Amino acid sequence: MTRTTKKAAAKLNAAISGAVKRFAPPESLTVDEWADKHRRLSPESSAEAGPWRTKRTPYLEEPMKAFTDPKVHKIVMVAASQVGKSELELNIIGYIIDQDPGSILYVHPTIDDARKFSRLRVAPMIRDSKPLKAKVHDVKAKDSEVKLVLNGVSVTNSDYAALMIDKASKVTLTLEDGTENSFADGAEYTLTDSNDNTDGCIFSRADLTINGSGSLSVTGSYKHGIVSKDNIVIAGGNITVNAASGGIYGKDSVKISGGTIDVTAGSNGIRATNDEDAEKGFVSVTGGDITVNAAGDALEAETVMQIEDGTLTLTSGGGAANASMKSDGQPNGDWGSWSKDNMGTPPDKNGQQTGTPPEMPSGSGDSTLTATAYTAVSADSSNTSSTDASSADSESTSAKGIKAGSELNILGGVISIDSSDDSLHSNGAVNISAGDITASSGDDGTHANGDLTISGGKITVSKSYEGLEGLNIYISGGEIDVTASDDGLNAAGGSDTGSDERAGRDMFADSDENYILGISGGTLKVNASGDGLDSNGNFVMSGGTVIVSGPTNGGNGALDIGDRDSTAQITGGTIVAAGAVGMAVGFSDNSTQYNVLHNFASTAAAGSEFTVTDADGEVLFTCTLDKECQSLVFSSADLASGTYTLTLGDQTEEVELSDICTSNSTSTGMGGRFGGGKRGQESPNGQGGMNDQNGQPPAKPEDQNNQNTANS
Repeated sequence: MTRTTKKAAAKLNAAISGAVKRFAPPESLTVDEWADKHRRLSPESSAEAGPWRTKRTPYLEEPMKAFTDPKVHKIVMVAASQVGKSELELNIIGYIIDQDPGSILYVHPTIDDARKFSRLRVAPMIRDSKPLKAKVHDVKAKDSEVKLVLNGVSVTNSDYAALMIDKASKVTLTLEDGTENSFADGAEYTLTDSNDNTDGCIFSRADLTINGSGSLSVTGSYKHGIVSKDNIVIAGGNITVNAASGGIYGKDSVKISGGTIDVTAGSNGIRATNDEDAEKGFVSVTGGDITVNAAGDALEAETVMQIEDGTLTLTSGGGAANASMKSDGQPNGDWGSWSKDNMGTPPDKNGQQTGTPPEMPSGSGDSTLTATAYTAVSADSSNTSSTDASSADSESTSAKGIKAGSELNILGGVISIDSSDDSLHSNGAVNISAGDITASSGDDGTHANGDLTISGGKITVSKSYEGLEGLNIYISGGEIDVTASDDGLNAAGGSDTGSDERAGRDMFADSDENYILGISGGTLKVNASGDGLDSNGNFVMSGGTVIVSGPTNGGNGALDIGDRDSTAQITGGTIVAAGAVGMAVGFSDNSTQYNVLHNFASTAAAGSEFTVTDADGEVLFTCTLDKECQSLVFSSADLASGTYTLTLGDQTEEVELSDICTSNSTSTGMGGRFGGGKRGQESPNGQGGMNDQNGQPPAKPEDQNNQNTANS
């Protein structure tokens, strides 16, 4: 048997006492007893700073004792003003903090009154009363954090924000599992000089994080739904926002990693508003299920927009059906209507043009579509503070699906967009490397003022004015399907016009650089009523598979390149570009892969099969063309010098390839050219087709509303 010494027992008792000390119950004190023992009056609020003494206010002793009496449930006082009632309430607040911590609701007539009381009375009491100072973190500290657990909360404020966060470094709203929480404001706010930029139902001047698995409903009748003057992070929860103006606005950033988010907004849906710092103003989506129906832009970042994962269903401006720019069926209305029976006349068997190209239209036809009643709500900027101006109040009539100020990066996710303006838009670059994207657009499917780079992913543009547009376009991978009422792909475009300020003309800045449409991989299918592949510089193809169902009118071509110094070069890959005869363009003689531009004797119907067969009867290539056509450009690594049979529907013609470029066409298109090889007779300087035009297009008519300003 081991005997414990007194010294060892003392050590053990000391250790145990230290461990259980924290579990000791609080002192048995009434409020007045606690105040006499611990409360100190602060110089900011008392003419006699120092220890509180109840005997100086004996008429307050009974109410303070009654607060801790378990038989008392309500205290009613009838008292004159300036007799210490506020000090009584401060003693109760201090007692709760120290003795029995819990939630306290302290109501003031106005928000300014609440702020002053907190700053001038509560904060000094906590600072000067030792037990309170030890338990309450300094609210002015940079690392101060407020955590709110919402467990069945319902708050309505008819004349101000329903939840206002004024001072903290960061705030976390946790939505308790299985609970429903709601916040709503009124249509008008009562604002003062100190809070004149408050413009959200949930408004925070600090970083705001929302997590948990419960539900949160926000109704912003004044302007915005959820606003933070710093960063917004959404990591979880079932969040529904209905807002008269913006849905979810974070000044410095919006980061979404989880949760289910449903936003209905009278202007923009989800937005980062800082346009003064290149490292801020970004939106990041790495997860979550996001649905946005916005009159303005669905998702907008003033700088970088990056989407890595998640499911996004976005509608902007009422969707593509509400586009104000072009009507269906007349996609290139500035050029008038071209009959399918006027596709241009093919050369005869001797290579001579037997007819004349169609006459250039006057552009007088009306091709505009009147917008339905779907008006974006512009925020009132009169309430913007000069010291803390909210860029959230700077609304526009832009109605794009996803918009970035400097760079748009899509690295994954499932994205569905229905937009009256561009579906994907960046004032700088657009980079797509993965993801599943479907877009229906009233303007461009994708527009980049800088480079558009696609290296992977699945992209389907089911409706657009121009499908993919960028200063330079580089495609190295991915599965792409584009339908456009004007150009399918347009490098350094800007020829598209609009009928009003919403979906106006996308213009590129003047530059001396050689613009490029470059395709090196992936699969690309284009159905375009204007030019199929249009580069206002050079077109370079080195790999991939491209099928173009181009225009059925002679005013556009399946391929179109820039002026006489530009070239269409192919060194690899497989391409079929089908369209009308009038503006047909083939590849240039700097190509290294055999290619052919061939005009058939008559127009083949939509759904016709195109087949290439070599001299041994082996079928090298076959595909079904979506639209009627008469002219085809074809190239494949399987082609070599020799004789081939081209079959289009019920038409079969033999073509001899003795040079890299072979053609039976005399037309070089508007401004474009093709290289050497067998072809029909051409006009001087290799410029055939349009008489007296010298290979240059006529001036394109102005839009009926003369819209020539860039749309950002």
